[in-house]
Amino acid sequence: RFLPLILSPWFVFGGSGVSLKEVISAAQGHLPDTISLKDVADFVVATRMGGANLLGVLHSLGYTRGLLEALHFPEQRRIESMLRFALLGDPPDGASGHLQQPLALQLTTAQEAWVTWRVRMLGGHIRLLSPVARALVHWTRAEFAPPLWWLAAVPVLLGAMGTAMTMAWLRWQTQNSE
Repeated sequence: RFLPLILSPWFVFGGSGVSLKEVISAAQGHLPDTISLKDVADFVVATRMGGANLLGVLHSLGYTRGLLEALHFPEQRRIESMLRFALLGDPPDGASGHLQQPLALQLTTAQEAWVTWRVRMLGGHIRLLSPVARALVHWTRAEFAPPLWWLAAVPVLLGAMGTAMTMAWLRWQTQNSE
């Protein structure tokens, strides 16, 4: 659960039991308060014991993220870039060991559309849930989100309210123009 959050706060949905404060932190672009210094220390020790140089990779990603933030590069575009290069570096299905042909240098149109769709959906979830989470934390002191069916109903209700308001306005316009 900790590793996805280090890569990007937007990966808050990488595990179960996501708290409302974690969603708010993701919208603000920083690690949630639920991550303690002990969690970070335990993670560093675990990566050092694993033998892989994951710590160096994470340090480089953090450095790159800091530079991109200084350049006002949006988190959505940074995640799209990570996903694009992950797809480019992933060998084709069934390939193992040595590849007979080099990997593609760019994604297909379908892959580009898939990357854009997935990252926009993730960003949309965070942007949609953040105000709801703030309201729930502020007014109800809730810690966790309501059931998924309730959250899925929010956009439907907002759409219905918008449609009803538009129809009422149009009806009012036709009555006043006669």
